[in-house]
Amino acid sequence: MKITRILSILLISLAGLNMPYVMAAVMAADMASKDQSQKNLLVIMADDLNDWVGVYGGHPQVKTPNIDRLVSMGVRFDNFHTAVPLCNPSRAAVWTGIRPHVSGIHTNHDAHYKDGSTVLHEHLQNNGFYNIGAGKIFHGGSGGGRVVKFWDQYTSYRNVQNETNKVNSLHADIPDSHKNDIKKPMKFRGFDWYQLPNNDELVPDHRITTGFINNFNNRPKNKPFAGFVGQFFPHLPWILPKKYFDMFPLEDIILPEKGHNDTADIPVEHIENYKKREREHQLMVDNDLEKQAVQAYLASTYFADLQIGRILDMLEESGEMDNTVILFWSDHGWHFGEKNNWHKQTLWEEATRTPFGMVVPGMTKPGSVTTRTADSISIFNTVFELLGVKAPKGQSEGISIVPLLKNPQLSWEHPAISTNFSGSHSVRSEHWRYTRYASGGEELYDHRTDQTESVNLLHSTNNNRPEFHALIRDQLKQHLVQGGFPLKPPPVVEKTSQNTKYLKDMFKSNPKADINKDGVMSKKEWTVFKNKQKKLARL
Repeated sequence: MKITRILSILLISLAGLNMPYVMAAVMAADMASKDQSQKNLLVIMADDLNDWVGVYGGHPQVKTPNIDRLVSMGVRFDNFHTAVPLCNPSRAAVWTGIRPHVSGIHTNHDAHYKDGSTVLHEHLQNNGFYNIGAGKIFHGGSGGGRVVKFWDQYTSYRNVQNETNKVNSLHADIPDSHKNDIKKPMKFRGFDWYQLPNNDELVPDHRITTGFINNFNNRPKNKPFAGFVGQFFPHLPWILPKKYFDMFPLEDIILPEKGHNDTADIPVEHIENYKKREREHQLMVDNDLEKQAVQAYLASTYFADLQIGRILDMLEESGEMDNTVILFWSDHGWHFGEKNNWHKQTLWEEATRTPFGMVVPGMTKPGSVTTRTADSISIFNTVFELLGVKAPKGQSEGISIVPLLKNPQLSWEHPAISTNFSGSHSVRSEHWRYTRYASGGEELYDHRTDQTESVNLLHSTNNNRPEFHALIRDQLKQHLVQGGFPLKPPPVVEKTSQNTKYLKDMFKSNPKADINKDGVMSKKEWTVFKNKQKKLARL
C-alpha cells in the first residue's frame, strides 16, 4: 500500500470522522500523492494586443499593471512575433506547431487545426495533465470537433453570455434600446465601441475568468494541471463599462506616431490590395473617430489586464506558483492608422509583434529581458521541453526558446518569420525586417534607425546603398528558401462541384439575383440578393 494511502487512512482515523478534518486529510493525501517534480502549466492569452503594454512602452497612456507584473516575473521577450497576423491561423499554428504553408490554414474560415495533427492540450492530457480551459483558446473557443474531449473542464463564452439580450456574442449584453448608439464606422468589420453600465458582470471576459477560477479551485490535486485562459479583449468590439472609458479622458488621448507619407514606397501591387483599408482610414479621420477608438482600446486592454490579475492572484493563493510554468502571449498585434491601416493581417511591425513572457521556476530570473527574435511557432516544442513531455514526433519544426530562457543574452541566429496568406512572408531579425510578397514585391527596413518602418530601403527613391541592401535582403531571404516557404501562391483551382450546381439551382428560382444581367449568377450576387431579402423580411 502506498505511503500516501496509509497517511490518508491514519489522518481520517485520528480525526474521529470529524468532516472538516476528514476533508483536510484527503487534501493533504492528494497533495502528497502528486509528483512535486512535475511542473504545471498556465497559459494566458490576449487577443489583438500589440505593444501597448506598460513595460513595452507602445503607448504612454496604457495601464497594464498585471501584464507588467507577469512578464517581469521571468523573461520578457521584446522582439517576439506571431507566425500569422490573424486570429484563426495564428492559434492553429501555436497549438499544433505547424506553419500555415504546411497546414494550409491561412484564414479565419479555414480549419482550427490541421487534420491528423496532435494539438497541444490533447498531448498534455494524454500525458497525465488535467486540462482546464476558458474563453478564446482556438479561434472557435474550445477548438471544436475531436479535440473538445481533451478538456477536463472548459468555460465557453456561450455559457456565460445572456442569450436573450445581446448584441455581440463575444463581448457584452446591450439593451435593445441602445443598439443604435453603438459606434459603427465600419459595420461590416464589427468596428464597434459602446459604454455599458458600471457592472463588470456584463462583460463575458469577466465571467469567463470567474468560470476558470472556479474550475481551477475544484481541480483534483493529485494531478499536474494545464490551464489555458483566452481573453477576447482587446479584440473588437470594445464594449465595456463606462468607468473604464473614463480612466482615459477623450480630450487627453494621444494618437500613435505615424510615418510621413507612409505608403509611398511600398510595392504597387500591395497598395492595390489595401485600397479598401485606406478608405477606412480616411473614414476614421474624416469623422474624427481616431481618439475614440484609441480610448476604447486602452479601456479594453485595461479590462483584460484586470482579469489577468485575478488569474495570477488565484495561482498565488493556490500555493502552486513555484511549481508552474507561466506563459503570456497575444495572437497578433493591431494597427491604429499606421500605414493607413486600422486592422491586423499585415506583415508590418504593428501586426506581427506581440508581447510575450515566460516564467519558469528554477530557470528564469525575475526582471530578465531579451531582444533576441522568436516567433510563436516556437511555443509548441518549448512547452513540452519545459514540462518534460516528449513532443509529438516529427510534427513541429519550431525552434525551442529554452536556451533564451536560461540565458536571455545568448548569441542567437534564428529570425522570426511571419506569413500572411500563401506566398507572402516577413523575416524579422534583431535589426532588420525583410518582406517578400507573393507578387514578388519586396520591402526592407532597418529598425536601428526606422522603428516605424517608414523607409523601404528596396524602393528606388530610398536605396542609396543598393549593394549593401541587396546583401541584407539575400541573407534574410535565404531563411525562407531553406525553410521551404513558398514564394508565390499556389495555382488557383477552379471549384465546380456542389457550389456551382447550388448557384445554378438558386438562379432558376431567383432570376432577379442576377444583378448585372449577364445570365449567370455569381456567389457574390447571390449573397447580396439573400441579404436584401432578409432586410425586406424584417420590415
